[in-house]
Amino acid sequence: MNGIRVATGITIALMLNFFSLLDFDGAVFGQNSGGKTENSDRGPRVGDGLQVFYNFASSTGAVVEDRSGVGEPVNLRITDPQAVKRSEGTFQIHGRTSIRSDKPAKKLIDAVRVSGAITIEAWLKPANNKQAGPARIVTLSKSSSERNFTLGQDGDKYEVRLRTTGTSTNGIPAVTSPGKHVSTKLTHVVYTHGQNGQTSIFVNGKPVVGKRVSGLPSNWDSSFELALANELTGDRPWQGTFHLVAIYSRGLTPQEVSQNFAAGPNGTSTAAALARVDSGQTLFETKIAPLLANHCLECHDSASKQGLLDLSKKSLAIAGGENGKAFIPGKSDDSLLWQMVESDDMPRKRDPLSASEKALLKKWIDTGATWSLDIIDPAVYAHGGQARESLIQRLTVQEYINTVRDAVGVDISKEAIELLPRDVRADGFSNTAYNLNVDLKHVNAFSQLAEIIVSRMDVLKYVRRFSKNNKLTDNSMGDVIEKVGRLLLRGPLDEREIISYRGISTTVASAGGDFQEAVRFIIEAMLQSPRFVYRIESQHDDGMAWPVSQHELASRMSYIIWGGPPDETLNKVVDADILHGDEFNKQLRRMLDDPRAVERSLQFASDWLNLGRLQHLSPSPQKFPEWNSQLANDMRTETLEYFRHVVWEKNLPLSALLNTQATFATPRLAQHYGLPKITGNTEDAKGMGTSHYDLSQVNLLCAPV
Repeated sequence: MNGIRVATGITIALMLNFFSLLDFDGAVFGQNSGGKTENSDRGPRVGDGLQVFYNFASSTGAVVEDRSGVGEPVNLRITDPQAVKRSEGTFQIHGRTSIRSDKPAKKLIDAVRVSGAITIEAWLKPANNKQAGPARIVTLSKSSSERNFTLGQDGDKYEVRLRTTGTSTNGIPAVTSPGKHVSTKLTHVVYTHGQNGQTSIFVNGKPVVGKRVSGLPSNWDSSFELALANELTGDRPWQGTFHLVAIYSRGLTPQEVSQNFAAGPNGTSTAAALARVDSGQTLFETKIAPLLANHCLECHDSASKQGLLDLSKKSLAIAGGENGKAFIPGKSDDSLLWQMVESDDMPRKRDPLSASEKALLKKWIDTGATWSLDIIDPAVYAHGGQARESLIQRLTVQEYINTVRDAVGVDISKEAIELLPRDVRADGFSNTAYNLNVDLKHVNAFSQLAEIIVSRMDVLKYVRRFSKNNKLTDNSMGDVIEKVGRLLLRGPLDEREIISYRGISTTVASAGGDFQEAVRFIIEAMLQSPRFVYRIESQHDDGMAWPVSQHELASRMSYIIWGGPPDETLNKVVDADILHGDEFNKQLRRMLDDPRAVERSLQFASDWLNLGRLQHLSPSPQKFPEWNSQLANDMRTETLEYFRHVVWEKNLPLSALLNTQATFATPRLAQHYGLPKITGNTEDAKGMGTSHYDLSQVNLLCAPV
């Protein structure tokens, strides 16, 4: 047995997989999906967070198409086509009409509820600066007094009303631009509202008003429809010409507003690039990729490559195999893949495809054979998943310990390890989402642990970090719950959640309890909440890619890199609604420089290599009489120290893992390997006595077995 060679060899695979972890699930830092992110191909306009997009490209018909390519389209129907004049790229309203969706704009409402932010953008030319009411330019509402939002014109001013938990059902108080900003010339108008409440109106790329609007859009009415040029009740008409309308589920930055202004009103040139999820891509990623993974890749992946055909990689699949191209877009009858599947010659030695699966494959080829993923990973589909499926994920025991420590400052490691069931490995890891279930033992343990945690807290001191209120009134407790919950539950609470937790304080007050007792029970309840013990993201059932919220993105980053929740710095960036672009990269670099990143990577290394199994090995006592648990632990330390040395201390390229002639060994392990004794051991951070060996200068005294 040559322990050095074993440790070095397996570390190569470890290193490759560690870096792949930073981009697991396809678009780990971009969207709730397992598909490819197309941000770099969207042209000059900003695409991140786009929910609806109208560029009025069609010059005929009674429908205005949503060309965002995101989710189910929110198409608009013209109630009186005689009142509009259509041309390619423009949409002129010269009479009284409305352009409205046939049903509630569910995807938009859901997305903004989750993100807590919105941007409304329009390129338009008002017919005059006398229209009032305000005249509805873009509205998501029910009537003149009930809305989720409205962008309108009130004389020579632009006015926006946004419904939040801090404004009325009519979106009052409104945000209004100063006078004389409405012009009959082509104008770019943008309203932005970030998660932190910071709200601005921009005209032609320049901010003209900025203020803070309290509350969150979590109370939006899900029954409201989207409309242009009039209120749903028909009594607030607007006249003028639309060139482009776009709505985002995040607040664009001033730089992004300027970018869209510089791109101009020509929505036609950018529409194709903005449509990041068309029907062909959806079909491929939700139906065809799983089909290929489960029926074809056993024989046609990069390892097997039978007939020189590799269907796991886009470039190789399109190139085909030794018999030519496997599929010809638009021509299923001429495609070898279809011919083999239709005749049941493929897959070989397995059940043929069902009639419905064959129909899907034929449809995919005949409609253009869109192939939108660079790589098809069979592991994604091994448990019935789809490329765009994202499972909620319970915190592992170690992640739970880290989360409690970072969130409330209590070390619960001893009790958590004793009370919580051990995380079971699946597919090589102990944090595989589908395997992180919660059973009755977990429920009981989380309840006991929450009680222990709160008993060790100074809850009044903890709450004073967020609020000075100490009254048991609904308003006071609602403020405390919203702010404490934002940290403990890793994101904003909706109105339903606030009311639910406020019921605890109401019960305490009615029983004669005080503020401290109410807060104690509320925190204890939050520590058992699914939002605390799970990493939950907004889920949609349409198979489409949906942007993650800023809080979800921060949580992904922190749990991947640190194995714990976002810190105060990252939360401030999220609250400022700027976790993207350069700021995202800045935070990523900061987090990788944190010692927690090193520890997290070592946890990953240990899990990936299953180093815990060393404690249970029983090699032949005749060949290895000196083997014991201490030696096993030394081997585990050796592998992790080698990883730390190459990756973190030396910051060497991946090729160094193949060439570095070095290892780390305790005196006991050095003796086992037959290495010469070295004096002056180097103490690592944990006080482990290991010496650095340059193997290029050492002749092993024991031969490999």
